[in-house]
Amino acid sequence: MWGWLAYPRAVLAEWLRDPADPATGRPWRRGVAALAAGLFLTFMGMGFMNPFIPLYLQELGIRDAAALPAWSGAVAAAGALGFAVSAPIWGLLADRFGRKPMVLRAMGLGGAATLAAAFVGSAGQLLGLRVAHGLVIGPATAAFALTSATVPQNRLLRAIGLLQVSMLVGQMIGPLLGGIAADLLGLRAALMIGGGLQMVAALLVGVLAKEHFERHPSGPGVEAQPGRPA
Repeated sequence: MWGWLAYPRAVLAEWLRDPADPATGRPWRRGVAALAAGLFLTFMGMGFMNPFIPLYLQELGIRDAAALPAWSGAVAAAGALGFAVSAPIWGLLADRFGRKPMVLRAMGLGGAATLAAAFVGSAGQLLGLRVAHGLVIGPATAAFALTSATVPQNRLLRAIGLLQVSMLVGQMIGPLLGGIAADLLGLRAALMIGGGLQMVAALLVGVLAKEHFERHPSGPGVEAQPGRPA
């Protein structure tokens, strides 16, 4: 009667046991699961703020009906501006120091910036903080890079697919839970919760995800190699 459970039980048991990849001798499943959970928590936490920017700006003193749309657009765009400036720099640092530190940076500092947004006293401070938030985020890019460096090639696409699903589900649930938290506890408390979720994600990835990073030399006569472990 319960024979249909045999396959999912076997798959779950394999992931929990996390056997080593025969090619590299290193486990990888637990790291992918940690990254998936981390992306879910991170994008859910970021979603706690984005839909409520106009309401928060009114709480910060922007009451002019003509000025509010401009402020809302500027605050919403500030994060993207910061990320556009910093993304190439984080890519260079990932090649130099590894992918996992970039995931921890994006989740941990992004969470700290969201948490700090709960304590701003003016719209200008919020705008500056949103730029700072954009400068340090980029969890999905860093997580995909880490996955590509640790997962066997024959499992890479399904692993990245799992990460994308986790990210999208977090984006979908975040605004809903953020709205409930803001309604029950207030906007500032919702921001604290959203920032805390992102920092928990960083802790989870820091403990469970592994990377055996080897920086390959590059220069005249030396072909640059990707950071994939040998």
